[in-house]
Amino acid sequence: MNSFSMGLCPKKIGNIAMQNKIALVLVVMLFGNLFSGEYKYDYRGEISLQGGGYSLFEDRNFYGGARIIPFFEGQKNYSDGSYLKLQLSVDAFSSYNNKWKNELELYRSTVSYQTLQTEIKVGLQKITFGPARYLRPLMWFDRINPTDPMQITKGVNAALFRYYTMNNTNFWIWGLYQNDELKGMEARQTNPDRPEWGGRVQIPLMGGEVGFSFHNRELLESRKQEHRFALDGHYDVGIGLWFESSINLHKDQVDRKMVTIGSDYTFGIGNGLNVVGEYMPIEQSNGVLMSKPDEHLLALSLSYPINIMDQVMYLTYYSESMDKIFHYLQYQRTYDRISANISLFYFPDVGYDIFTGKKSRMSGFGAQAMVIYNF
Repeated sequence: MNSFSMGLCPKKIGNIAMQNKIALVLVVMLFGNLFSGEYKYDYRGEISLQGGGYSLFEDRNFYGGARIIPFFEGQKNYSDGSYLKLQLSVDAFSSYNNKWKNELELYRSTVSYQTLQTEIKVGLQKITFGPARYLRPLMWFDRINPTDPMQITKGVNAALFRYYTMNNTNFWIWGLYQNDELKGMEARQTNPDRPEWGGRVQIPLMGGEVGFSFHNRELLESRKQEHRFALDGHYDVGIGLWFESSINLHKDQVDRKMVTIGSDYTFGIGNGLNVVGEYMPIEQSNGVLMSKPDEHLLALSLSYPINIMDQVMYLTYYSESMDKIFHYLQYQRTYDRISANISLFYFPDVGYDIFTGKKSRMSGFGAQAMVIYNF
């Protein structure tokens, strides 16, 4: 008989136990204050069912699964306009791909305090920023898959402070601790017993926005420091234009540099055809400047709203180093609480997910259907 405790390794059990302790502390912190006065709360969530197959003309691999993500939010408002908020969510799913896999894990658990110009958030949370859509040098802490209708990504244990000025400049400062899994585009694990830290400043400039970000962590295997620096910007000049650039600097190791240039425009065809294009060169070499990229990636998406309920989207990636093209086609119908998604795809066999960098066996021609219910 299957249960959600089956298949969990001691390491994952330890992570869940630590996250549960964090959640308990957050509950005590907030509700000790909430119940002292007026408060409001909200309970909602998502349930999904999916099934599909890949390598349909070769191995005929099929998979399926179900997932539920309930979400609880409690909030106390103060007379000065500030508020204290608790957010708790778990991710429970059961999936089949040659064998059953069942997991239950904490998805989000945060306490935050927000005023008109400041925000402090502590706990298991999602941290994401940058204007790029598909080729994202600033995918530092999330692994959001653009083909996932639920946009699921694991959170990080972090404390985040944000300050917003009246002219829309904002400052971020964060610290991360006890994150032993790969995050974002990381290829090497972080030492979970050493804190990570970083920050970001985002300012309005010449009709657009420009951001500068940095992050520091210690690598687990080498115990060497990694320093990340990034610059990004977004402008709307009739068409949308943006860029992201980042560099990972290591002592006694090869540095990694990435740049993305992107644009989007909605053509007045029918109900409006939106076209997004991005280009990313990547180079592994010492030094700050990029001179001879090892890889060139291209991404192109076309999306068209058939009517108020139906939409189609086509997304393709091209890798010059592998000389391979990835194709993804999606149809989506949306109701008030239910959405249905049907997709067809062709992914060359490269051993990993081109969208997130995670290991993946999904390749060849495939199809997937997913139904999502929001309660």
